[in-house]
Amino acid sequence: MVLTWRKEMKRCLFIVPLLLLGCGGDNGSSGKNKGNSSANNNALSSSSSSSSSSSSSSSSSSSVNNLSYSLAKVTSLKDEPYSTTLVNQTTVGVFYSINQDEKVENGILVIPQYTRFKQSAANAGGSSPLDKEWNMTAYYEVATGNLLFFDKFSMKGLPTAMVRCTSTSPYHFPATVKVGDTGITPAFTCNNNLLLEQGSWRAEDAGNNHLNFAIKSKTLDYENNIADENIIYTLDSSGKIISFQINDLKSPVN
Repeated sequence: MVLTWRKEMKRCLFIVPLLLLGCGGDNGSSGKNKGNSSANNNALSSSSSSSSSSSSSSSSSSSVNNLSYSLAKVTSLKDEPYSTTLVNQTTVGVFYSINQDEKVENGILVIPQYTRFKQSAANAGGSSPLDKEWNMTAYYEVATGNLLFFDKFSMKGLPTAMVRCTSTSPYHFPATVKVGDTGITPAFTCNNNLLLEQGSWRAEDAGNNHLNFAIKSKTLDYENNIADENIIYTLDSSGKIISFQINDLKSPVN
């Protein structure tokens, strides 16, 4: 289950070789030792230069590890809705999410976040047997930003009944992450007697100063059965979402 539909990717060890220089010997071999010493000094200089170059190169390539990435675009839609088209070889998906007006729900002031995701057969034209859709409203507590519960219903032909799932330990993502950060997302109990187990998230280097914020969780499928859900937000260094993926459906890079 995505916890942030809200208004919702590593280190080098350098080893410099130790060159053992020979010493001693008779006068007859002094010229040879002198030559070996010169050669060894050259090798040491070359090794040092190579190590320095390698260190500089590796430091540059691993600089992404020192960046902090804002998750504001992942966790909040207060400035603008988020929408994108996702594709694979056989399917086209449309993802749309927007914040709604604050309201009181179960005595708590919350921000509802509405999300719609529809899949269709690629190049089918009109409706097809593959058409399916889910609609979800997630409720975030205004005071804490925690996801408290969500309502979800799906359509694959006929709509399913609305299901409410409540977090067993309300939680929100951190404001910023760095490459290598990980975390656990809470479980949910649903009013159709299903339990969605804990999930996890991780931040991974995506190259070019980009980061993959990956979330693995359990959710309800189009027939309200438990299913795996894998979501990846690819962020640039400013925190902008440049690509989005649900399972095997992925948007083009912006």
